[in-house]
Amino acid sequence: MCIDTLTHSQDYSAALLYLQKAFEIQKKNLSSDQSSLLSTLYHLSLVLQKLSRYVEAIEHAKQAISIGRHIPELDEFELDEIQDHLANLRDSLEDESMRE
Repeated sequence: MCIDTLTHSQDYSAALLYLQKAFEIQKKNLSSDQSSLLSTLYHLSLVLQKLSRYVEAIEHAKQAISIGRHIPELDEFELDEIQDHLANLRDSLEDESMRE
């Protein structure tokens, strides 16, 4: 099943499991395509955000940015998008903390 299908159907728990498995496989294959790893981390962050798991989402976004800085062919727009996402996550976490 495609990750887009899972997120479109709002089955975020299933999407999270799918992405976590993909991430584990990619970590085992250290020679794995770094662009794919970045994409998986970014999508993990997006799904975790939908599940209101902001701390975990922030960590995955930071890892994606770190990898992205080492991919010369990465479009700067893509890296900016992930950095904007990270800023939004931090805002969401702060908002959640203020509500408690």
